[in-house]
Amino acid sequence: MNGRRILARRGVVLATGGICWNAAIRARLFPAETRAYALGPATNTGDGADLATGIGAAFDDGGDSPALWMPCSSYTRADGTLAVWPHILLDRAKPGLFAVNAKGERFVNESDSYHDFSVGQIRAGAFPAHLVCDAGFMRKYGMGMILPGARNLSAMLKAGYVIEAPTLDALAARIGCDAVGLKRTVAEYNRYAESGVDAAFGRGTSVMNRFNGDPAQANPCLGPVGAGPYLRDGGEARGSGVFGGAGGGCVRAGAGAGRPADRRALCLR
Repeated sequence: MNGRRILARRGVVLATGGICWNAAIRARLFPAETRAYALGPATNTGDGADLATGIGAAFDDGGDSPALWMPCSSYTRADGTLAVWPHILLDRAKPGLFAVNAKGERFVNESDSYHDFSVGQIRAGAFPAHLVCDAGFMRKYGMGMILPGARNLSAMLKAGYVIEAPTLDALAARIGCDAVGLKRTVAEYNRYAESGVDAAFGRGTSVMNRFNGDPAQANPCLGPVGAGPYLRDGGEARGSGVFGGAGGGCVRAGAGAGRPADRRALCLR
């Protein structure tokens, strides 16, 4: 500060870009499953925080979370770089998609904000998590890096971003989740879709949920998941899902009906 001394009665906020890729601070503050990735540039290594703590500053622990979390899906490009998609608002709230854990069970209102979705994933220990939908969903709404119309679906399947299977049993085997649990969840979710009420997690019960859903539906966030084949999109400690769209829910730290007859299910890694 050019030799100036600054006095503060309550504290100082450093606008230095957060901690991002600072491995030591992430290891101290973040759950183990969330430490490997960040959405900020690799050059953001939390130098400001290191300088501050080096002269006696400390982090405030009064918040409900050490980070602004975001569910992401990813795949490795041919050149070895990692392509990452943050699932902010385009897919998770649309009718006909849900997220499951390794037991094949839902664990959160998938239509909630990206931070709340991720907090629910962390609290449930849902690593990995999988977004599930059918092929009609994928073509209509898209999921992750697969945009509405699904024109790049074949390329994403080839890249391993999405996993396809002809049945829920086969999909469960491919993504490593419990098949009985997954089939039970699909049946339950479809009952909720028919009634328009998500009795388990309340999809479509908030203004934000409904805004990000499909206004053509009675409940903008609920729609049936059809029969296979199925797909899953990729995500490590992020997440994945059955496809009918593409989707993934992997937690990373943020910076600081007319359905067609084709019912493939897809899942994001």
